[in-house]
Amino acid sequence: MHNNTENIWIIVLFLAVYLLIGKPLAKKLERRYRRKQRQARHTASRPQSYLRTKFDYLDEKSAEEKGEEGERFVAAYALSKLPPDLFLVFNDMILTAADGKTTQVDHVVIGSHGIFVIETKNYQGKVYGNESSSEWHQYLGQKDFPFHNPIHQNYGHVKSLASTLQVPESVFVPIVVFPNQTTLRIEAHSPVLHINELADYIRDYSSTCHLTEAQMNTFYQVLCDVQESNQSKKQEHIEYVQEKIQDRDTKIAAGICPRCGGNLVLKSGKHGSFYGCSNYPKCQYTVRK
Repeated sequence: MHNNTENIWIIVLFLAVYLLIGKPLAKKLERRYRRKQRQARHTASRPQSYLRTKFDYLDEKSAEEKGEEGERFVAAYALSKLPPDLFLVFNDMILTAADGKTTQVDHVVIGSHGIFVIETKNYQGKVYGNESSSEWHQYLGQKDFPFHNPIHQNYGHVKSLASTLQVPESVFVPIVVFPNQTTLRIEAHSPVLHINELADYIRDYSSTCHLTEAQMNTFYQVLCDVQESNQSKKQEHIEYVQEKIQDRDTKIAAGICPRCGGNLVLKSGKHGSFYGCSNYPKCQYTVRK
């Protein structure tokens, strides 16, 4: 009789432990297993560009290919985190500027607190620059690669969008984005972010600007129409950019400043020799020797 009572108490204790610990744990493990299965199915259905965790940066790729990879990554990874019911996203837009020339905008995000204009730069290593300088510098080891100030470049995009949507420039929030592994040494009021900061910055951004749902839908429709009508201009834009680069290189080779037409003069600085415009400080164009 004593053994039977003891066995009953053991069974009761076992059931109590199972109900308090075992059953909830089993349900938790089952939920985790099902979640992993859903994630695996979801990941398998995505295009390969969505699966990247960083920008590719291979020497054999052209600057244009690297830039396009950066744009695709921002679209696929960072901007996909934004709630689609609160933010409207456009990628790779071709706009016509006031002078009739085309300009490419990497990403536009319409939200209730403003319209975010995003310029992506697929540059790694160390990047130095400030808001007012005409060029920023990328250092890979001891090599210096100057490139056009992306804040200035993005301001041109803001002007084009303001003209297209017929709204003041104060509505827009220009952002420059670099890969997570890039070391940024930038002095600027305008946000220059790593890719993993982008979605949170947009989501948490607050300002006195407040766009109604009707305004957001109107802007969305205008940009949809612009994007559809300007798809045929993409090749035209590529040709224009290539022509502009060729013209710049020709002027530099002839010792002419491509920005103002002044003479390029050999100078020395803390990072070595370079050519600077003879019209400095009015024109601050520089190019490495």
